[in-house]
Amino acid sequence: MIPRIALGPRSHSGPQYSSSRPRADLARDFPLGETILNRGGTTQVPEKVMEALGLKPKPGERSKLLWTPAGDDVIVTKGTPQSDWRKTMLRKNGTAAIPRHIQKALTLKNSSHSEEKLIWIRRGNQIVIRKRGEEPSSI
Repeated sequence: MIPRIALGPRSHSGPQYSSSRPRADLARDFPLGETILNRGGTTQVPEKVMEALGLKPKPGERSKLLWTPAGDDVIVTKGTPQSDWRKTMLRKNGTAAIPRHIQKALTLKNSSHSEEKLIWIRRGNQIVIRKRGEEPSSI
């Protein structure tokens, strides 16, 4: 007689998800606005982006934007007073300068002959900027 080994209760036999990303990260991207790069390298920050980042112009206080390249996209966050050189000030009229290294990362051309359009997107809890016409990349 051959002794049998008990294997215990069987676990769930449903399909396993091969993606290592949580399901929340697989949510759709939500466009928040589209802006144009001006000749001086500045752009208007959409109202929805300012609300999402908590940027409210207050007297005596200056808000900063922190720009971080991530593949073909750029992640924009609210900067702190101690933020490094990658930051720019948000002006009272709602415009902000786009740093040169970010313009190069997005392959933006700053000329009077052509308009460069930017799309501001909410991806999960991040604000992402992409050059219009570019395909989304996986971060």
